[in-house]
Amino acid sequence: MSRSTLKDFDVISRLGAGSFGTVYKVKRIIDEKLYVMKVVRIGELSHRERSDAINEVQILAQLKSSFVVCYYDSFIEKENLHIGMSIAHISTFFNQIFIRIHRYSNGVL
Repeated sequence: MSRSTLKDFDVISRLGAGSFGTVYKVKRIIDEKLYVMKVVRIGELSHRERSDAINEVQILAQLKSSFVVCYYDSFIEKENLHIGMSIAHISTFFNQIFIRIHRYSNGVL
């Protein structure tokens, strides 16, 4: 998912909102895959807050962990920073935690 624009996605639902933006469940039109799109209103942020938002994207792009949602793409459009990520399925996340706890309790790291 590179060089995306808003036109590449259909919004399925709003998942939540915070002080800096909103998170949506979206479907990419070309392949109908589902993603989470975090939309940060960077036009309303101070210079420092904008830098922090860009820094978050750079960190997400480098992280590779079963405990962190996978970053796919980001783009700026209409004074908003859009961050595309995989959907974190709660059952998968808790299964990973259970497996790690079980291994740890059995002396396997």
